[in-house]
Amino acid sequence: MKGKVFLVGAGPGDEGLITVKGLQKIKEADVIVYDYLANERLLRHGKCSCEKIFVGKQKGLHSASQEEIHSILIQKAQEGKQVVRLKGGDPFVFGRGGEEAEALQKVGIHFEIIPGISSSIAVPAYGGIPVTHRGVSSSFHVITGHESEQTQKEALDYEVLAKLSGTLVFLMGIHNLTFICGQLIKYGKSPETPIGVISRGTTPEQNAVISTLGEIEKELSTIQAPGIIVIGEVVRLRDQVQWFEQLPLFGRKILVTRAQHQQEELSAAIEAAGGRAVQLPTIIIEPKLHTQEVKEMYSQLSAYDWIIFTSTNGVELFFRGLREYHGDIRTLGNARICAIGSATKKALEDRYLHVELMPEEHVGEALIEKLKAQVQKGEKVLIPRAEEARTLVPEVLKEMGAEVEVISLYKTLLPMYAQDEVLQAVCLVDTLTFTSSSTVRNFMQLLGKDDFNLLAGKKIVCIGPITGNTAEEAGLSVDKVAGEFNMQGLLQALMEETHGTHI
Repeated sequence: MKGKVFLVGAGPGDEGLITVKGLQKIKEADVIVYDYLANERLLRHGKCSCEKIFVGKQKGLHSASQEEIHSILIQKAQEGKQVVRLKGGDPFVFGRGGEEAEALQKVGIHFEIIPGISSSIAVPAYGGIPVTHRGVSSSFHVITGHESEQTQKEALDYEVLAKLSGTLVFLMGIHNLTFICGQLIKYGKSPETPIGVISRGTTPEQNAVISTLGEIEKELSTIQAPGIIVIGEVVRLRDQVQWFEQLPLFGRKILVTRAQHQQEELSAAIEAAGGRAVQLPTIIIEPKLHTQEVKEMYSQLSAYDWIIFTSTNGVELFFRGLREYHGDIRTLGNARICAIGSATKKALEDRYLHVELMPEEHVGEALIEKLKAQVQKGEKVLIPRAEEARTLVPEVLKEMGAEVEVISLYKTLLPMYAQDEVLQAVCLVDTLTFTSSSTVRNFMQLLGKDDFNLLAGKKIVCIGPITGNTAEEAGLSVDKVAGEFNMQGLLQALMEETHGTHI
């Protein structure tokens, strides 16, 4: 088996800006060799068996020289492995991808170049600065700002650069910003020329500083690397064109505590709205599909008059068990279907089942009011759900004369984390979200009483009143409860809390 190296551009920082082909190669890779500017979250798409090697390339913290990187790529490919060299931006735009390709070619290693979106165009775009604009700039020039002052004097002709009428984009130049501006002014660029310095571009931590060549030095204390420098009249367009920093959750860092397999929906929605989703799953779902009571349930499904589903987890596991026990939806017979919550209803409808009953409020109390008018004395009711769920609904149904069977399809467990992992996540965020009482209780257990003070000043947003009540009972001060008790409602609550609307 012959190995091969793919030199893949990871894009400018936003995980979503990886190319389709680049992402596919990450998924197929046996080895991923990545640097500081490549978003580490892309590594999650790799195979469980994939070896991940960090090679640094951060200013002052190089964990591997360029020659060492060449050796790693060659060695892994010679072992017959598919290797992805994941590089920030584009491999051939000041990424030293050409050098790596040459090193591979010399020893006969097959390679492929997969271009990435360059920060030279993406970061200005996220900063509201088009690098070209009709009537303003008809060209743009990408220049390294990474070299030392002495090297730049030898490598770059600032006299020529100062005379260019197009947009100048300097990559990796923040540490040399004073020198770059001074040289351009020295050779004739007006000190009033607009300049934009954008750090952590395309991420929720993006920071844009707008000034002029002559005044930007006064802003140095507000600028952090990594970043890019944009010089030219197009910078004035930012007031009309900026969009990313106007997103409703821009800059917010939000803790997502749902189970691991349910994290992506809310996380993706938060990040699409400009926020940073910090994932800390506080529950693990453990199926209980092979107990005797579950087996008996599947053997007599047609005997039930009602089946009440209380969560999407319950729906998913119910149908997983149905397949395992060689059944299909026909074995449900004439049972009427009830759901708590729009997400649960959708999960059932996706399986071609008609939901006849769903309370407007996604809580047990509202369900009871609906069932009182529907369920008859003597009818058989099945409730497949979590082991630790509330007992209110089955108790009331029994009082009404129904025959109720509550079957535990799963239980929720507490994940194991090093305490530092929990504290790091909590310290990083400004807002915590909870989607069930279990996520609240488990989070509080993971955090511990000794570190409760770390929650001071942080916002708490809950998916519904029951979860909110659990949070209050745990000593948390709840800032917002979703008006609609689903993920869309929780996202809306986050946006409302951001803009100062409180319960």
